[in-house]
Amino acid sequence: MNMETTDRTRGRSKFRRSGFRCKGLCALALIGLSLSGCLADWNRLTAEEAFARSASALAGYDYFAFDGNVALYAPGGNVEKQLEFRGEVAGHKTAALEWDRENVPAQEKGGHPLSLLKIMQSQAKSVAFAPDSEKGAVALAIQVRPEAATARLKDSIRERMASVRDEIESGPAEPGTLPAAGAGNGGRKQAKRILAEAEKELEAALSTLKVETECLWTADSKTWFPKRMTETTVLTYALNGKTYTEKRTSVTNFRLDPGGDTMDKQPTF
Repeated sequence: MNMETTDRTRGRSKFRRSGFRCKGLCALALIGLSLSGCLADWNRLTAEEAFARSASALAGYDYFAFDGNVALYAPGGNVEKQLEFRGEVAGHKTAALEWDRENVPAQEKGGHPLSLLKIMQSQAKSVAFAPDSEKGAVALAIQVRPEAATARLKDSIRERMASVRDEIESGPAEPGTLPAAGAGNGGRKQAKRILAEAEKELEAALSTLKVETECLWTADSKTWFPKRMTETTVLTYALNGKTYTEKRTSVTNFRLDPGGDTMDKQPTF
């Protein structure tokens, strides 16, 4: 009797030990599967879903900083202008935006480095996975609808021309702007005449403008927070019987840490 009791006790003890070990291994296996799922989660998403998730990850942060550069290429292919920018978003609004020089290109004045993201979200022609450029990152190639890319550039250029017109109307111009714009009524009339001719040429060129914008969106494969947004825009237009092709490139880097001095400038858009 005692021997049977002892055997049953030993059997239960072995079962408990065996069961405990099984539960432990199962738990470890489940943890492993869970971790594997987190690391490879993007593999189960379409490119459109991956981009939407990464853009949402950015929008979900109350604060983030960004910096980058813009380059404009003349019809001959040479770099015409280059400039750098940096900014901060706090409370889901732009808290600061600085450019490295006052002479901001027409395509940028009245615009914003992050305006490209908005058009990518609402007017994407195609979204596809691109080869990973670095470990732990997901890269997405995004094409913007040509009509939307064209409208974006037209609006930005027209806003800049409207700003110049307002400056002429309101008073003396800054040194180095339109000739004699601040030299009394006569100078202002001359400036208006020059601007009117420029606007006429501009509108003729804009009526033929065609724009293609391609972007590379790179995000952290674990957190989905974006690392950078790279843009290549090619514009073609006709002016005075000739066809011209220009290019614009930009790189915007995102980060969560301030990474520099606090900027005190007011929002510029």
